[in-house]
Amino acid sequence: MSLLMLLVACVQEDELVASTLLTEASPHLMCGEAPTPMAVDEVAPDGRTPGEVVAPFVGTYEAPLVYRDDSATDLTFTLTLGSAAWVTWTPPAEDPAMTCPEEGMLLRFDATFQSADGVFDEAFSEDRTAAETDGASLYFGPYLPMASLGGSFTYPGADTLSLAINVGPDLFVGEAIAIVPPDGECGIAAFNTDLMTGCAP
Repeated sequence: MSLLMLLVACVQEDELVASTLLTEASPHLMCGEAPTPMAVDEVAPDGRTPGEVVAPFVGTYEAPLVYRDDSATDLTFTLTLGSAAWVTWTPPAEDPAMTCPEEGMLLRFDATFQSADGVFDEAFSEDRTAAETDGASLYFGPYLPMASLGGSFTYPGADTLSLAINVGPDLFVGEAIAIVPPDGECGIAAFNTDLMTGCAP
């Protein structure tokens, strides 16, 4: 199983496990940062510009969003480059033996997740290193507090909306999941795949 598929599976099973795996896959998340902001067309020490790095992934993705009851609406997902920086990473003071990348490009992706029926109208941002964009796809897995959602989505007892999204030049697949504390979840809707998360109290 690829790391990408493993991350998707863990998001569906447990927020803490998914967060741990993402941190292990992206060790820079725990490292200290010394960033130098970059323009989108600025050439980095590795010879690439931020615009070139994100080009395979930014843009607008569209697909039918199918709910658990088989009703459907149109989904639009947009991904843009919010900011970029050339970063020198250092081990955190509490773990000086941690292995950190020496330096590299750090990219902030801004995303919107909107359904035509108004149930979902969400926005979030996530950071990725340039090295993490070298594959054929990118995974985004935000956990959005119900109190801050922009759409009309609600679910009994849920305090969080989890989105599991994979994008790439020929890929747009994922699902929306309601998280019910302490350990319940329910797959609400999916796009370009069947619902992979059941409903458990």
